[in-house]
Amino acid sequence: MKTLFREIFEVLGAEVREFHPHELQVIIPKQSPADGLLAANTKHLLSFSSENKNPGAVVVSPGSALLETTALKLSHIGAARHGVLPARYPGSKKTLRNKYQGFGETNTRFSCRRGWKVLVRIWLKIQLTGDEVVEILEGFEIPANQQPHKLEGLPSADQDVRWVQKPPLKLYQLKQIIEAGFGFAENSIIEKAGKLQKKNLKALFPVLERLKAYYRQLANDTVGIDGEQTGAIEAEYRRRLQEEIQDACVKATAELIALETISTPVQNLKWQLQQNGRTKEVNAVFNLYDGSLESTAGCAICGGRSCFFSILDSVTRVCENCYALCDICGAEIVDRQTPGNRICAICKRVVCSKHALYCGTCGKLVCSDHQAQCIQGCRICPDCIRHCQECGETIIWCKDHAPVNSSGDLSCRIHSVFCVGCRENYPMGKTVACAICEQTICLNCHDHCRSCGRKFCLKHVEEGRCHTCQTSNPQMSLF
Repeated sequence: MKTLFREIFEVLGAEVREFHPHELQVIIPKQSPADGLLAANTKHLLSFSSENKNPGAVVVSPGSALLETTALKLSHIGAARHGVLPARYPGSKKTLRNKYQGFGETNTRFSCRRGWKVLVRIWLKIQLTGDEVVEILEGFEIPANQQPHKLEGLPSADQDVRWVQKPPLKLYQLKQIIEAGFGFAENSIIEKAGKLQKKNLKALFPVLERLKAYYRQLANDTVGIDGEQTGAIEAEYRRRLQEEIQDACVKATAELIALETISTPVQNLKWQLQQNGRTKEVNAVFNLYDGSLESTAGCAICGGRSCFFSILDSVTRVCENCYALCDICGAEIVDRQTPGNRICAICKRVVCSKHALYCGTCGKLVCSDHQAQCIQGCRICPDCIRHCQECGETIIWCKDHAPVNSSGDLSCRIHSVFCVGCRENYPMGKTVACAICEQTICLNCHDHCRSCGRKFCLKHVEEGRCHTCQTSNPQMSLF
């Protein structure tokens, strides 16, 4: 297997060095005949090697993996259309301030300047050529100063977009954004091509093994007989080997079919927040097209789009799902998925940790106005309150400390009686006293004497007669 690895990389124009019987170093030149695709996806070769339990390791030192993306050139920018969204101004400074009501005793100052928020979209037709030809249409969106991401679906024309000849960005700025998008797209193409390459490699190795065995047999038959024919067989083997390897290499081409830049008028805001002697400055962008307000960075809690600014020491930018104000004291609540996890189950108000309680019985969250406390000191929600069946609202019990007997009856300690037989609590009226020891017993733990008819505990009744009757008249028959 290690020999096949060496032959494959040598055919591709790589330099192979052997430092150890079980280790090869492959140096990929900057101009590889396979356009660097196999070099960029050497991890697939290594994973295939481990699947086949190859004892030899392959250490790869790539130069610069080049992909056939001749269509991805900035010369297409001149022929591309640049889109500008119509400038809509839905609000004013008053509207802007109203969006940030709820800071409590927070002083806010901000300065703003007009600008543009630009994003670039490119659509590529990707063709992967190997044993089969695969064509894929993919789109990529590259916001300025942000990480590019892949688009879902197919390109569509937006009715709100009007096309102009000149974008508000300078050409060098546009080139920088598009180059970042092309780099992101190239990595995506290499990833897709690598999966197809791995599939081809699995089919290639058995073919090379059979090819090598076939030409080795032909060469052995001519050894010592005809040296010229032996040399011709070796040359033919090299030619066939190179053909098979080149055919198995996946070639990727990408054609730029659409490019658009969308520029939205915005106001770049600089906020200064002051609260309790603390001051923080944050930057935000007010979208003049749709009226949205967002910060230049993601939420510090969940990483989503941030639209609120907390004055807390540890957090500066949070999204609407992780930020809320307590409806009781007005304190800031910064937590993942807030306020969804901070709503009282009874009144539906958002509460902070100071005014929130998780019921110790059912785990439900309630506010301080809807908390109860049982006689043992447990804080519970109203749904978990249990009342004595004798005195009603006099004593409150939680589920864990409520004196419930095996029959399901509930009574407080004042109105409950303890059975010495089964050691359970019972309400008054469902117990009796033993005529001899006078201890309290339940209806299931007592028996009556067939001689005198009195009720006794099981300890003082034997064979249907109490100890008193057995002592006074031991010869008396019960039948």
